[in-house]
Amino acid sequence: MQHPIDIQLLPEASRKLLSGPAPLKMMAARGMAPLPPVALFCALYGLAWSDDTALRDAAAKSFAGLADAVLNVALSSPEVPGGVLDDFVTRVTKREVVDRVVGHPNVLAETVTRVAKNCAEITAELIATNEQRLLASPEIIEALYLNKNTRMSTTDRMVE
Repeated sequence: MQHPIDIQLLPEASRKLLSGPAPLKMMAARGMAPLPPVALFCALYGLAWSDDTALRDAAAKSFAGLADAVLNVALSSPEVPGGVLDDFVTRVTKREVVDRVVGHPNVLAETVTRVAKNCAEITAELIATNEQRLLASPEIIEALYLNKNTRMSTTDRMVE
C-alpha cells in the first residue's frame, strides 16, 4: 500500500485539521485536539506522514499509543479508510489491537496478508475464520499456510 492515502478519503473534521494552523496540528499530533475519536484517529494518520519532523514524530507516537477509548470507537467505525488501518497496524504491537484491525470491515486484503505472514496463532485463527475474505484473496491462505504459528488443523481446514 502506498502511503499517505488521498486526504479526501478522510473524514471532513480530519481534513480541516490537516489544512489548519500549525499550533492546532501540533495539538492534534500530541493527541489533545478536540476531535471525535474517528477524526482524531484519521488526523493522526495524516500528521504521521507530515513533512515537518517534529509534527510527524509526535503524531506517530500518539497514533501508536492511542487510548483504548479512542481506539474502541475508531476501530468500530465504518468511516475509517482501509489505508489508515493499513498504516496503523504497522505501528502497533498489541495483539488484541492487531486482531481488531484484521476484523475491521474496511481492512484491505493486502493488510491482512501482511499480518498473516507473521502473526500469532490466535490471530491466524481469527483470520482463518473469515471464509469470505479467504475466498476473495487466496494470498491470505498462502500467507497463513507459510506462517509457522498457524496450526496444521487450521491450514487443513482452509485448504479444504
